[in-house]
Amino acid sequence: MVEDSTFLGNGFVDTEDRFRWRGRRRHPAQPDLCLRGPNSDGIDVGEGCADLLVAENRIYNNSDKGVSVGQGSAITLYRNLIVGCDLGIGIKDTGSTAAIDQNTFVGNRVAVAVYEKNLGAGGGSAAITNTLFSRSKDADVTADSLSSATVSYSLSDTLPLAGAGNFVAAPAFADPGAYDFSLQPGSPAIDAGDPAHALDGDGSRADIGAYYAYDPADYPFQVPNVVVINEVLAHSSDLAPDWIELYNSSANPVDVGGWFVSDSGSDLEKYRIADGTTIAGHGYLVLYEDQHFGASSADPGALTPFALSENGETVYLHAPGDGLVLGYDEEETFGPSATDVTVGRYFKASTNTFNFVAMAQPTPGAANSLPLVGPIVISEIMYHPDNGDAEYLELTNISGAAVTLYDELKAEPWRFTDGIDFAFPTAQPVSLLPGERLILTRNLAAFQSQFAAPAGTQILQGTGGGLSNSGEKLELSSPGDVDGSGARQFIRVDRVNYEDAAPWPAEADGGGYALTRIDNAAYGNDPANWIAALPAPGETDPEPAGFDAWALDHQLPEGESGEADNPDGDSMTNFEEYARGTDPMIVDLPPSPLITVAADGTATVRFAIAQREDLAFAIQASDSMLPGSWTDQAARSIR
Repeated sequence: MVEDSTFLGNGFVDTEDRFRWRGRRRHPAQPDLCLRGPNSDGIDVGEGCADLLVAENRIYNNSDKGVSVGQGSAITLYRNLIVGCDLGIGIKDTGSTAAIDQNTFVGNRVAVAVYEKNLGAGGGSAAITNTLFSRSKDADVTADSLSSATVSYSLSDTLPLAGAGNFVAAPAFADPGAYDFSLQPGSPAIDAGDPAHALDGDGSRADIGAYYAYDPADYPFQVPNVVVINEVLAHSSDLAPDWIELYNSSANPVDVGGWFVSDSGSDLEKYRIADGTTIAGHGYLVLYEDQHFGASSADPGALTPFALSENGETVYLHAPGDGLVLGYDEEETFGPSATDVTVGRYFKASTNTFNFVAMAQPTPGAANSLPLVGPIVISEIMYHPDNGDAEYLELTNISGAAVTLYDELKAEPWRFTDGIDFAFPTAQPVSLLPGERLILTRNLAAFQSQFAAPAGTQILQGTGGGLSNSGEKLELSSPGDVDGSGARQFIRVDRVNYEDAAPWPAEADGGGYALTRIDNAAYGNDPANWIAALPAPGETDPEPAGFDAWALDHQLPEGESGEADNPDGDSMTNFEEYARGTDPMIVDLPPSPLITVAADGTATVRFAIAQREDLAFAIQASDSMLPGSWTDQAARSIR
């Protein structure tokens, strides 16, 4: 049995080939050592180990696996918390099995991976129940063709899990920024496990997750992502300094005295933050070039003064470790920026992730503004038409002035700098009036044979490389400065990193629909701001299809009988799928609302509802949330 132990990553080189450490029952304040390197695991189970119980352990930040199961071993994992590993659990080769019940996985690249490691050895198997998956970077569960993994009555906050009783929801951790992964009252994971499972200790239905109770003694290290690089001004005007803002995402103060800030991965200790410097809970620390880290600074912490580049670079935050416990490291990379435009963190609720993007306004020492959007945005993407050569992009000028896609002072056109290879014309520069739309297609003749744009719509041909049917990162950029080597840099104006599966609308992948931006003035690289709609290149108010036409496209019954059907067995009827723009043949959940918070604390909620001319919606409110207590607050037709 391996029980009630803490396993940590650390600052040592890879020494696993010389030492093996096993979990022992001990107080959490005395952690078991986990070796660091390309092949270092928290708990390594092998050599046909049978019936091993791994229970109520805490496994953090291992560079390989939190738990490794191989060589035909059989293991039961019960109520463990596994955080920040490359693989939370790896089950390898024939005969290796894992029963995974009531565990919590947070921030792992892959939470559970089942696979053949040694060629010809076959695959392993995993049975996962009542388990909570949060913020997995690549996937919650993977199994190769030789392996198997079943999941039931489990929660993910990213993508739907196949299996009985699984659902997508925010787990409502108490304070994930401080590694407090206990559940708040009302968490959807409470009393939501398999009803056939043994009851929890309080006599209630099994919870989903590790039943973890927060204890500061579980963390003899500074937990990652607590202090983050939150906003950077790297291209200030001549009269203003560059600056770097740090943010404490937890509710408790953090002493950052003796930590370092740098712009070099090979020299992390360029600027040393003064001893005794503390960032209050949910507070900010702003470091200025002229006062702190730059050549003109009198600060003794400026060990190697540096300046930030308007052409983009990486900023590092570093606290050295003590050999036994990992140090603290954060970094943010950003591209070229316009004068006095900052880049900062923006949270996307739809994917539970952050983007580091241009901000609408600089906010040193305060909450970040919304992202900078426009003046030109990618407003529609037809990436998988019947004829691949007919694919197109639609651009829209959302500003109040004409925009020319050519910079006369720099003698450079705007261009796509990712996804496709296209530079806008220079001999006759393209200009878009306010509200005007432009179509960029791979093949003009193919486009015109399949689609019709309104008269007068500007249409350009020549998307070198084409759009990928499996997803693409599209980036539209304007000319920036020239770097030290004489190369022209380009400033990102808009980016959309679409995919052909949830949380992006899957109907756009060959289903006759285009990706259509819901709100052109809102941040574009967010699946919550996109729906699948009928292609409408160049149209300001595209005509949506009615339910019957939509049902015919999906080979579903028409009329009221078809509206009530639920062929994919998820939580939505066909009518709800039609209203929300989701696929009636794919198990999914309603798209998350797009929630934005302004600098003054005002919150705006935008609901991702398809543009259905034949439907209306109502906003309802209730004081008790009981059935029958909801009343309409407002209603309007969807246009």
